[in-house]
Amino acid sequence: MGKNKVIQELENLCRKNGRYIEYMKDGRIATFDMYEGTDAQYFNTAEEAVEWEKGYIACDTGASCKSELLLEYE
Repeated sequence: MGKNKVIQELENLCRKNGRYIEYMKDGRIATFDMYEGTDAQYFNTAEEAVEWEKGYIACDTGASCKSELLLEYE
């Protein structure tokens, strides 16, 4: 997958997860909760960030959880 497609996927996941993305000067990527600014995660690559964000909304049972917030983006 090309770099632009990875970034686009990351941005889509963050929007669905209710999270912001910050592209840091040192090349790292930070994602964090947009409502509280908490739960910041730092990544060296966009691919790492995508993998983490994919698991962010997973339930304890392993099934995908969908809140009302997520449904409005579908």
